[in-house]
Amino acid sequence: MSSFTQIIQMARSSILSNLSNLDVVSNNLANINTTGFKAARINFQELLDENNKNGVQESSTQSKFTQGAINQTGNPLDLMITGHGFFGVEMPNGDIAYTRDGSFKLDANGTIVDSKGNHLVWDGTVPLEATKVEVNRNGIVKVSVNGVWQDLGQIQLYEFNNPSGLRIIGDNLRTETPESGAPIEGTAAAEGFGSIVSESLESSNVDYATELVRMMTLQRSFEVSIKNLQQTDTMLGMAINMRK
Repeated sequence: MSSFTQIIQMARSSILSNLSNLDVVSNNLANINTTGFKAARINFQELLDENNKNGVQESSTQSKFTQGAINQTGNPLDLMITGHGFFGVEMPNGDIAYTRDGSFKLDANGTIVDSKGNHLVWDGTVPLEATKVEVNRNGIVKVSVNGVWQDLGQIQLYEFNNPSGLRIIGDNLRTETPESGAPIEGTAAAEGFGSIVSESLESSNVDYATELVRMMTLQRSFEVSIKNLQQTDTMLGMAINMRK
């Protein structure tokens, strides 16, 4: 009967892995229009026979950090990173999260915030009387007050030794983990860091055609695994009846 057990274990493992993959692919497709979103994939590892298990199990979820396309908006506080790096934002609890989503705006106090109201991490504040705001490729923020331009400060970028190790916490935000390593702060356009493009946003790097093919393949594999499990169940019932 051990062969039946192994077949059942393998079919069950295949079904669970396909379900996990379908969740990831579905999430990728759902975020195809999300600014700065990075497509993900699941890494699996084979289960060892020594542990009386067969099949595969999920080992990690890995984001693909390829560059998304440029989407020009004309909004001076829409910022895009071309190359490596993340923006830092301070959450309500004081923790710093990291994002590629540069959809920023000014709140009533002249603070640069993201769409959820988290404060962009930088060393300045925009005066309420400013009539124009500009951000250059190095992240330097300039404003015009009464027709006079002045530098306010600089937006820093952050990089990680293993960005795939960052924890995804929702709202297009990630936080550091032991796997990602500590954040490395740097200046935009400096060595190892990307440049900032203002009046633009980074599109999602999800490839619709690729994800759609993956979904159809996974659905087909799921159907096959279900049929194998049903056939094994039928054979097992017949074998039990024959022993009576």
